[in-house]
Amino acid sequence: GNLQQLPKTIDVLIGEYMEKPEILKNLNQISNKDYTTSIHIINTMGLMLSYSIHTKKKEIANRGFTALIHDIGKIEIPDEILMAPRKLSAEEFKVIQSHPKMGHKILLNMGITDSMILDGTIQHHEKLDGSGYPYKKLNLSNIGKEMAIIDIYEALTAVRPYKKSFDSFVALKIIKKDVKRNQLDLKIFEKFVYSLL
Repeated sequence: GNLQQLPKTIDVLIGEYMEKPEILKNLNQISNKDYTTSIHIINTMGLMLSYSIHTKKKEIANRGFTALIHDIGKIEIPDEILMAPRKLSAEEFKVIQSHPKMGHKILLNMGITDSMILDGTIQHHEKLDGSGYPYKKLNLSNIGKEMAIIDIYEALTAVRPYKKSFDSFVALKIIKKDVKRNQLDLKIFEKFVYSLL
């Protein structure tokens, strides 16, 4: 299913590229700047496609595209923070926390007005209880709630310079704790779990 949708997602990307070449330029910057982020956005796109197919969502390719560019703001993060092979200081973490705002601004400057893409970018670190960032927003869009879960899952199951990867079961147990704290959406979490089977 993912592989069948991938060409459509690429078509969306190429279609946008024809009108807005800055998108591919920025994706290329991410790729050149930080390999870890490149792998993360590709994996996140795959997980979003799988979830969207499983739940029979509309605009599947556009949802995959949203996942692909959700971290575009990281091109504005200094290399020494983005690629630090250690735990970040509180001050450095504040800088990292600015990437959704930066990404949102980049997309607006490129003339992107699609609410799904903009919401997925600005809300993927927000939480239902207002404990997320960058705005501690309470009323999240559906794509924002979905991106939050998928982004966390990918980060937990991937190897990072500063941490080991968790297996899927352990990662889902960690996410379930956030669901029980009313930080992540229960129904979306359950559907996401089934999409992994």
